Amino acid sequence: MIARMPTMGWPHPLTRRGLWSGVNHTRARLYAHMSEGISPLSIAVFRIAFGALLLWDVIRYRQNGWIQSKYVEPDFLFAYDGFGWLPRLSPIGFELLWLGVGFCAVYIMIGAFYRWAMGGFVLGYGYIFLLDKAQYMNHHYMVLLFAILLWVVPAHSALSVDAFRKPRAPMRRIHKVLLAAQLEIILIYAGLVKLTPDWLSGAPLTEWLSDRRDAVFYGSIFQYEWVTILAAWGTVGLHIIGAPLLLWRRTRLFVFALYCLFHLSNAQLFQIGIFPFLTIGATTLLFAPDWPARLLGLNRPLSTHVPVSTDAIPAKDLLPRLSMPLAVFAIVWLSAQILIPWRSVIYDNRVDWSAQGHRYSWRMKIYDRDAYGHFLVTDRQTGLTSEHDPRQ
Repeated sequence: MIARMPTMGWPHPLTRRGLWSGVNHTRARLYAHMSEGISPLSIAVFRIAFGALLLWDVIRYRQNGWIQSKYVEPDFLFAYDGFGWLPRLSPIGFELLWLGVGFCAVYIMIGAFYRWAMGGFVLGYGYIFLLDKAQYMNHHYMVLLFAILLWVVPAHSALSVDAFRKPRAPMRRIHKVLLAAQLEIILIYAGLVKLTPDWLSGAPLTEWLSDRRDAVFYGSIFQYEWVTILAAWGTVGLHIIGAPLLLWRRTRLFVFALYCLFHLSNAQLFQIGIFPFLTIGATTLLFAPDWPARLLGLNRPLSTHVPVSTDAIPAKDLLPRLSMPLAVFAIVWLSAQILIPWRSVIYDNRVDWSAQGHRYSWRMKIYDRDAYGHFLVTDRQTGLTSEHDPRQ
């Protein structure tokens, strides 16, 4: 005779009912965790930095005449697939659009009419971005991604004109997770794409650093090959190993300091615009949500945390409620960000040489190209052949 232990009303974990109950319980706990209210200060500080950097970038483009030289003067622009229908503005239209983008950056920074300002920036900046894929740069893509996410996230719920005028929607943990996960994806892929024989052997980093010995006070060490090899491998390690360590409280501050040194050095050595400073600012999203208050020594409670018990509580009864559209958006968005960089594997060539699949894959400062050539054009009627410079 076999004795049976009482089940106390709980389904066995290996039965179908038990598995389903476990899934529901885990889902309820995850739902509660993502719905949890957090301090909005960290994301608010990033919003301010983001707006300030965008304004700086708009001013740089205006001072250097890059909108004119890159989008107005060329007779032909290489439109992205599916966006060839986008009309080109007149020279005055481009000036007014770029001025509007700058005003949007100011309103984003101060958090005034935030949703409208962020929407205007996404549309204006996105239009410029999509006009010509020959002007693609990773930091332009990064700005556009974070602008879309900040449009979704209530980053104006603190330290903003809007919040001063009227209380805003609470900041939830899912908002921080969405922004932090986007940054982690960028950092990790920036290391993975450098796992190539060329990069690990020091090419083209050796040539770059050799040409920039006079750019920094420590440039004399670039004459040693082992230094550039160490820098090449260290860059890979900083991204693949360092990025996950930013999520761990015990190692976060040390790795953040390394990242700051890395990005500030890149800012001195290479002309890469706002990217180093934007990445440093985004990295602060991985710290505690209320780190600005802790840094300033403010002791008053700043978290909007609402404690929730998750033991078999239906999702509809959890407070604060997490909207299903936001949860679906987060899953679809992050899944796409993980998958898109891998599309180069479907092409029958090496992306590091052909550049097919280069865009949207965070292949930053990984190769250098110089192409020289000319066209030989033959007139079929006269038989005369002439040489033409493609830059003409």
